[in-house]
Amino acid sequence: MKAEQISNAHSNQGARGCLRVGTFLFGLFFLAAGLFAFWLIVINPLMRWNRAKSWSQADCKILSSKIQKRRDDDGIRYKAKIEYQYQVGRTKHQGDQIDFMGFSDSQKVARKFIKRWPAGSESICYFDPDNHADAVLIRSSPLSFWMLFPLPFIAIGSVVIYLAVAGKVNLNRRTPAPSGSIAASYHESGFDSANNADNNADNNADNDADNEDKKWSEPQRLAPKITKIQKLIFAGLIAVFWNGMVGAFFPAMIAGFGGWLALPIFIPFVLAGLGLIAYFFHTLLSLFNPKVEIAMSSGAVALGDSVDIAWKLTGKVNRIKKLKISIVGTESATYVRGTDTRTDAEEFSRLEVVSTDSSEKMEFGEQTITIPFDSMHTFKANNNEVAWSIEVDGDIPMWPDVSESFSFRVKPVPQA
Repeated sequence: MKAEQISNAHSNQGARGCLRVGTFLFGLFFLAAGLFAFWLIVINPLMRWNRAKSWSQADCKILSSKIQKRRDDDGIRYKAKIEYQYQVGRTKHQGDQIDFMGFSDSQKVARKFIKRWPAGSESICYFDPDNHADAVLIRSSPLSFWMLFPLPFIAIGSVVIYLAVAGKVNLNRRTPAPSGSIAASYHESGFDSANNADNNADNNADNDADNEDKKWSEPQRLAPKITKIQKLIFAGLIAVFWNGMVGAFFPAMIAGFGGWLALPIFIPFVLAGLGLIAYFFHTLLSLFNPKVEIAMSSGAVALGDSVDIAWKLTGKVNRIKKLKISIVGTESATYVRGTDTRTDAEEFSRLEVVSTDSSEKMEFGEQTITIPFDSMHTFKANNNEVAWSIEVDGDIPMWPDVSESFSFRVKPVPQA
């Protein structure tokens, strides 16, 4: 199997540097937001609660008890406002802190507080012996589902910063082969010399299929459809969004729908949030899987023609129990049914490139594959698309499997 060596590839260091800085700042933002939320929601309440276990008890009189209503972008929020007076020695103090969390409550919870501490009633409060002005009516543990909210922010920020600092964020740019290049095998130099396939056409180029085929009709080192970093960021954002919404509305929904008796209704929402967090960490672990590289003698092969495919895996390849690489053709169609727009996809071709449990064959190999003459070429329209890809699946026991996809093009049969 032969390929052309690229001796003067353009590295685009400036763009890579900007990408790393941007990625670092993105991760720093998430980490800072997560740490701030972690302090506000977890550390500070737990520290105050721990100190409050040794606070002194005092009799107090409820001076006023009412519900405060505030309207914001998320709707109407309700909060119980309870003012009480207590005496330490000969000094009288006033307080209005109910617990250590201090979050807005639902109208139903606020009414429960008002009913529990009506104006003019007598109760018990707890005050700090070192600061008599600091007191609460409730000093129970603040542990709640809320405390999971900052974790995805911290995890995403930490991982993205690590990847930026470690230089593992890269650009996949397509570089043309210069004239006068020499032939070399992929095993020796092909993965360093083959061109990276960029799936986005240049803004100044024509978007018709012929021009795309011409740009792909040379040795290619394919870029994955979606990188591991992109998967991680996507999983993290979805986990943060979902758990943030559930954490924000869960207490209010429980209170507004019959208290804890209604908990079974909302268990699926909580379980879905925990599942998204688990998926985020599953994706995080997949970053440490062996790295997969795929190269082709041509990134655009005609129907009925043969193409050379080479694969290279680096890292702890011996962890993979079985590796399977396939060429897959998929047809998708988008249509309107009533008021819904749906897209159906169907696999019409699957060609096996390799299936092996040998670590030696996994590390590097090459195979020649013929695209069926009676199949369909790459095509894209508004509502229909035919796409071809190389699918890599590696089974790793007790660990996230290797699962990556690389796109290439199939051309129509050349006209005579």
